[in-house]
Formats: sequence, C-alpha cells, structure tokens
Amino acid sequence: MLKIGIIGCGKIIIKHLNAIQKLKKNLNLVSVCDVELFKAKKIANKLNIKPYSNYKEMLKNENLDLVSLLTPHGFHLKQYLEISKFKINCIIEKPLAIKFNDAKKIKQRSKEIKKKIFVVKQNRFNPTLKYFNDLNKKKIFGNLFLGNATIRWRRNEKYFNQAKWRGTKKLDGGVIANQASHHLDFLIHTLGKVKSVHAMGSKFLAKNIEAKDTLIANLEFEKNKYASIEATTATSPEDIEGSISFLGTKGTIIIGGFAMNELIYCKSSNKIKKNKFILSQKNINSTSNHKKFYDFVIKNYNNNKIINKNLDLAVHVSEVIEAINKSAETNKLIKLKN
Repeated sequence: MLKIGIIGCGKIIIKHLNAIQKLKKNLNLVSVCDVELFKAKKIANKLNIKPYSNYKEMLKNENLDLVSLLTPHGFHLKQYLEISKFKINCIIEKPLAIKFNDAKKIKQRSKEIKKKIFVVKQNRFNPTLKYFNDLNKKKIFGNLFLGNATIRWRRNEKYFNQAKWRGTKKLDGGVIANQASHHLDFLIHTLGKVKSVHAMGSKFLAKNIEAKDTLIANLEFEKNKYASIEATTATSPEDIEGSISFLGTKGTIIIGGFAMNELIYCKSSNKIKKNKFILSQKNINSTSNHKKFYDFVIKNYNNNKIINKNLDLAVHVSEVIEAINKSAETNKLIKLKN
C-alpha cells in the first residue's frame, strides 16, 4: 500500500479524493495541505487525517511514498524543487508547467533524485479515446495527416474570481494551458512532435482577466502532419463541446461531447469493428477517469519506460503551450527548438 498526501485543496481535489477513496486497498491518504489551512482542515476532519498549511512540514513529518501536487501551474517548478528534497514520487496536475524551461528543470530534477513523476492526463482513459487508439494502432484510418481540437466552454468573471491565480499569465497560463491542455496532449500523443505554431487570440467574456480567453492555433508536426486548435471560455450561453478529430488517408473519426466522450463520426475504407458500448455513450462526463488515472499510476509504479515516455510528452506539451502563447502575443510563427 502506498502512503499518499495531497498539496492543494482547490476545486480539483474532489476528483482526486474520490479516486483515492475507490482505491483504498492500494492507496492510503494520510494528509492534505493548503496555504489556507481551513480548506485542509475541512477535508481532513471528514476523512480523519492530518491537515497542514506548510507542505514542507507535511513532507518532513509524514513518511509518504507519493504526493499529489494540485496547485496552480505556475507554482509547479518551485514547489517540485522543494518536494524533491524529500525524495518522494510525485503526481502533478496538468499541465506539468506553463514554461518549457520549468518543465525541463522538473524532469531533470526527477532524474537526479531517481524519483517518478506522473502528470494527470485522465481524459486519455475516456472509452472513446481508447477506442480510437485501438483502431489507430491497427491503421484503420491509414496515415493520419490532420487533427483538430475544438473547446467551446463558458467561464465567466464569477469563475475567474474564485481564485486569484485564475486568468493570470504567470500562474494560469490562459485557455490553452488551463482548459485545452488535455486536447493538446492528445493531439501530440497521436500525431507526434510539433515543429512550429502560429496563433492569435483575444478576450471576449472575462474582460478583467490577464490572459486571453479565446485563442486559435495552427500546429505543424513532424512527418508532414498538421492540426488546429480552437479554444474559448467565452461561449454563450453555456458550455457546448470539447471535441477532437483526426483525418487519415483511409478514414476519419470525430469525437465530441463536453469532454471528448461521444463518438460523433467514425468511418473508414477499412472494416471497423463496431463497439456498442462506445456508440451508446451520450453526455457522460469523464469525472470517473481520475480513478482510472490512479489505477494507471498503481499498475505502472515501477514501469520506468512508460513513466519516462509520458514525462517526455508532458515536457513537450509545456513547450508547445509556451510557443502558442508567445505566438498569440507577437502574431509570429514560432519554430520549436527540439
């Protein structure tokens, strides 16, 4: 059994708590921490565990095997460098970092102390995305050459006022980093490394935030592949979709719904084995996928090959996020260095 602690008691912690509770045969949650101690106490009192307001004190006092870092993205590097002093394996909420250099430093430090990092990518466990992966491995769609992600959600001033870090360039990173990083991750996971980006964007709904709430970006990948992202938190009057699609030389798939959870279109010149469960999925959010993510952590806890591959991809996602934001600010094509 792995002893685990959590740093950061914001909105996302509920999904992590539910997941850990469902896996209590393998995970023992012993402590939670937040700079606002009342938040940690509220959770700790319900679960009969220890609350902290200082994560370094928590790591010193508790003999943890694993810690989940659920704090704003812009804090990840500084906090991980402190966590690394205690030589503890770490789960980090998406994205790994907003800045490429921050992500590289996190990776380098994890290698130095020989400890594992798992970046939360729960949407990869959507039944629809797994179905696509299975078909793609069999080359059902032929050679994929074009991808698209469309994120049309609504986050008004009330949402951004819930926490001071929301909507800031330094800690939030904008609509791509905070809302569309899962979609960007899956585009990269599927199509490979990005060579260059060109983006533009603005603010339309939440006028008082620092970062852009609407952004479009064109991505050029290696091996002559391309993709586009349209991401906004200014949709009216409500959330519409979080969709992803891929076009190949032999077929096309469109996965829609709120969170890439509905199969909209799937056809190929190759024969496709229909999945009745996938075809029946309608309007189901992927809230249970955090449990599947923690399952993945448990099952691959000592699989360094998978851990390193996913960490490399997370670093590249951070590189692309920074490039997209830079391109949107300068209206210039940004070529990536890798």
